[in-house]
Amino acid sequence: LPRGNNQTVNIIPIAAISLDIRPPMWNDAPVKLEFDDVIHLFHEFGHLLQFILADVDAGSFSGALTIEEDASEVVSQFMEYWLF
Repeated sequence: LPRGNNQTVNIIPIAAISLDIRPPMWNDAPVKLEFDDVIHLFHEFGHLLQFILADVDAGSFSGALTIEEDASEVVSQFMEYWLF
Protein backbone atom coordinates (compact mmCIF):
# COMPACT_ATOMS: atom_id res chain seq x y z
CA LEU A 1 0.00 0.00 0.00
CA PRO A 2 1.64 3.21 -1.11
CA ARG A 3 1.87 5.94 1.50
CA GLY A 4 3.36 9.10 0.02
CA ASN A 5 7.06 9.32 -0.84
CA ASN A 6 7.04 5.72 -2.13
CA GLN A 7 6.80 4.21 1.36
CA THR A 8 5.14 0.83 1.67
CA VAL A 9 3.42 -0.88 4.57
CA ASN A 10 4.04 -4.54 5.29
CA ILE A 11 0.83 -6.47 5.79
CA ILE A 12 1.01 -9.72 7.72
CA PRO A 13 -1.08 -12.41 5.97
CA ILE A 14 -3.88 -13.95 7.98
CA ALA A 15 -4.99 -17.47 7.11
CA ALA A 16 -6.86 -20.32 8.75
CA ILE A 17 -7.35 -24.02 8.17
CA SER A 18 -10.94 -25.19 8.18
CA LEU A 19 -11.61 -28.93 8.46
CA ASP A 20 -14.71 -31.02 8.86
CA ILE A 21 -13.71 -33.27 11.77
CA ARG A 22 -16.24 -35.38 13.59
CA PRO A 23 -16.63 -34.27 17.24
CA PRO A 24 -16.37 -36.85 20.05
CA MET A 25 -19.54 -38.70 21.04
CA TRP A 26 -19.28 -37.57 24.66
CA ASN A 27 -18.40 -34.11 25.91
CA ASP A 28 -15.53 -35.30 28.11
CA ALA A 29 -13.93 -37.49 25.44
CA PRO A 30 -10.92 -36.19 23.47
CA VAL A 31 -11.12 -35.68 19.72
CA LYS A 32 -9.46 -38.59 17.95
CA LEU A 33 -8.43 -38.00 14.37
CA GLU A 34 -8.63 -40.80 11.87
CA PHE A 35 -5.68 -41.19 9.52
CA ASP A 36 -7.65 -39.69 6.62
CA ASP A 37 -8.33 -36.62 8.79
CA VAL A 38 -4.61 -36.23 9.45
CA ILE A 39 -3.87 -36.54 5.72
CA HIS A 40 -6.44 -33.84 5.03
CA LEU A 41 -4.94 -31.64 7.77
CA PHE A 42 -1.43 -31.91 6.32
CA HIS A 43 -2.78 -31.28 2.80
CA GLU A 44 -4.57 -28.10 3.84
CA PHE A 45 -1.51 -27.02 5.86
CA GLY A 46 0.47 -27.21 2.62
CA HIS A 47 -1.96 -24.77 1.00
CA LEU A 48 -1.62 -22.52 4.04
CA LEU A 49 2.19 -22.55 3.79
CA GLN A 50 2.04 -21.72 0.10
CA PHE A 51 -0.24 -18.77 0.83
CA ILE A 52 1.67 -17.37 3.81
CA LEU A 53 5.19 -17.84 2.47
CA ALA A 54 4.49 -16.20 -0.89
CA ASP A 55 6.86 -13.30 -1.43
CA VAL A 56 5.24 -10.79 -3.76
CA ASP A 57 5.50 -7.04 -4.14
CA ALA A 58 1.76 -6.44 -4.48
CA GLY A 59 -0.75 -8.09 -2.17
CA SER A 60 -3.21 -8.59 -5.01
CA PHE A 61 -0.78 -11.11 -6.55
CA SER A 62 -0.58 -13.22 -3.41
CA GLY A 63 -2.71 -16.24 -2.66
CA ALA A 64 -3.94 -19.40 -4.34
CA LEU A 65 -5.62 -17.71 -7.30
CA THR A 66 -2.33 -16.55 -8.81
CA ILE A 67 -0.62 -19.97 -8.78
CA GLU A 68 -0.67 -22.05 -11.93
CA GLU A 69 -3.15 -24.91 -11.69
CA ASP A 70 -0.53 -27.60 -12.23
CA ALA A 71 1.61 -26.20 -9.39
CA SER A 72 -1.15 -25.41 -6.89
CA GLU A 73 -1.07 -28.89 -5.34
CA VAL A 74 2.71 -29.38 -5.17
CA VAL A 75 3.29 -28.10 -1.63
CA SER A 76 0.13 -29.66 -0.22
CA GLN A 77 0.93 -33.07 -1.73
CA PHE A 78 4.51 -32.76 -0.46
CA MET A 79 3.15 -32.20 3.05
CA GLU A 80 1.01 -35.34 2.72
CA TYR A 81 4.13 -37.40 1.90
CA TRP A 82 5.52 -36.65 5.37
CA LEU A 83 2.90 -39.06 6.74
CA PHE A 84 4.09 -42.09 4.81
